[in-house]
Amino acid sequence: MELGESVRRVLQELVLPELGALRGDNAEIKTALQLTNKRLDDINLHLVDQSRRIDELRAELLGRIEDVRADLTGRIDATNQRIDATNQRIDELRTELVGRIDATSQRIDELRTELVGRIDATNQRIDEVRTELTGRVEDVRADLTGRVEGLRGELTGRIDELNRRIDRFFEEGLAQRVARLEKDFSELRARVAA
Repeated sequence: MELGESVRRVLQELVLPELGALRGDNAEIKTALQLTNKRLDDINLHLVDQSRRIDELRAELLGRIEDVRADLTGRIDATNQRIDATNQRIDELRTELVGRIDATSQRIDELRTELVGRIDATNQRIDEVRTELTGRVEDVRADLTGRVEGLRGELTGRIDELNRRIDRFFEEGLAQRVARLEKDFSELRARVAA
């Protein structure tokens, strides 16, 4: 038994201090584990708070995006209405200009008919004079030819002057309207860009 006691004593001397050290290390590990668990709980609480904040921020951003979308949709609708109004004004202007062009064409046709009638009447008078004055054919012919040419030149001059006046009328009226439309369109473009 002495050997057994010696072994026991040796074991107690060697193993018991190690067991005490192991128990102390175990207690430190438990303390560190408790601190780690507490920190993990704090981190979880922090993450839950961050998640809640993210959800609130997401909801706020979605609300703002919806407000911006509604505002932009309203602005786009207003712009579309302005464009439609401008298109309507352009159509009205086109209708007005077509009406004026048609009226001018009618006036030109009436003038042409009147001038053709006058020329026909003059030619008839010339023929009557030719028949009446057969004895003075050469003199009358020279005289009438000069008068006809003068009349033709005068009528041509009048027609040319009338055409120039008509062209000026359209150029001035149309240029002013086009300038006004371009100004309106530039203002509309500036408003849309704003």
